[in-house]
This record gives sequence, structure tokens and C-alpha cells, in this order.
Amino acid sequence: MVEGEMSILRVVRKVVSTGTQPDARRGRITERVEVSCPAGTRMVLPVPEQVVFGFGEVEEGEDAEGRSGLIWSRAKQRPLGVSYSGVTVDRVYAAEDGEQAAELEVTAWLTDKNGDDSWWQVQAFHALCLGSRGPD
Repeated sequence: MVEGEMSILRVVRKVVSTGTQPDARRGRITERVEVSCPAGTRMVLPVPEQVVFGFGEVEEGEDAEGRSGLIWSRAKQRPLGVSYSGVTVDRVYAAEDGEQAAELEVTAWLTDKNGDDSWWQVQAFHALCLGSRGPD
């Protein structure tokens, strides 16, 4: 366990999308994400910013005002069974470029009562690289 006084050495924002999943029968969707941190990082703390999920389909595109983003289509009204989302840090390790890196696991799952409907989830989070600053 890492304890003690630490400084925020870097803040990295990440957005991860499951894309459209055909149904919930496959279980949780997991994606591995790597974050670059400065030398001296002892710990990475994921901080949730936003989690958005829905039944139907999602794809990248432009809205009516021409802004790019995710477009939700074929929305379905379904009773919620279970929604799960999480970001965990698997490890912090030395990278080849003299910095350090952290490997995170982003997990999502959404199901209606019987698990047969398409779904999607988008998670935005910040990864705080914590550690000791070098000598001033």
C-alpha cells in the first residue's frame, strides 16, 4: 500500500467507449488503457468524471450543430437490470523513455431484465499521477 504525502505530478483525461454491444450475455466489457506519467510517480488514482450509458446504438458522428461526438440512435426503453462501470489501476512501471506508465482496466456492463438488448457505455475519467517531485 502506498501512503504518505504526495504531489500531483500530472493529470491525464481519458474517454473510453464500449461502442454498441449486441446484448448483455457476453458479460462485462473490459478495455486496457495505458497512461504516461512522469518519473517519480508512485501511485495513479483514477477519478470518475462522467459515465453515460443507454440501450440502443451509439456511433461517432456530428450533431445538428456540426459538433463531433457520439450519436445515440435506435434508443430503447427497457427496465434496467444492472449497470456496472469501473476503472482500476493494474500496475505502475518504468517506461523506456525515462518516464513511467500505468496500466488501467476500464470495465463496463449494462443489462436489461433478460439481457437481450443492445447497449453502450462511455466513461470519462482523470488519472492523477501521484508521487514525489525531484529536488528543487
